[in-house]
Amino acid sequence: LQVCAVSSKCTTTLSPSHPRCSTAARAVNEEDLGPGVIDMEGQAFLRQIEASIASGAEWLGMGRCYRAKVGTRCRHGAQLGGIWVPPERRGRGIGQSATRSLCQHLLGSVPRVTLHVDAENTRALRCYEAVGFQAVRDFQLWVR
Repeated sequence: LQVCAVSSKCTTTLSPSHPRCSTAARAVNEEDLGPGVIDMEGQAFLRQIEASIASGAEWLGMGRCYRAKVGTRCRHGAQLGGIWVPPERRGRGIGQSATRSLCQHLLGSVPRVTLHVDAENTRALRCYEAVGFQAVRDFQLWVR
């Protein structure tokens, strides 16, 4: 995994999302962790998504073909996660355009935007590099 950051000014209209975001949240979790790892029909998952929507952390764009979550946000910056484009819509520049717009929005109020990306996800790496992110260090993910 790599930690990436963008701090220069990063256009597609994005808006804080609505409850339909749970479909995209389920999909990104299944892609990352595999099916059945999280009970995504359970009340805890749905409450988490509802809280994330209420706080303005969930974002949908490009006609609901893009989802991102703004995780940690403080005076030092914001961290993106759960960036997802449906498989049938990938390779069309949707992720790049929407991520660039979200970064532009965030950089209006924080000095930097960061994200973590799997070093083997070459499609995502190319997208983030095109938006202006730079790899700053590797790290290990430990799971128990």
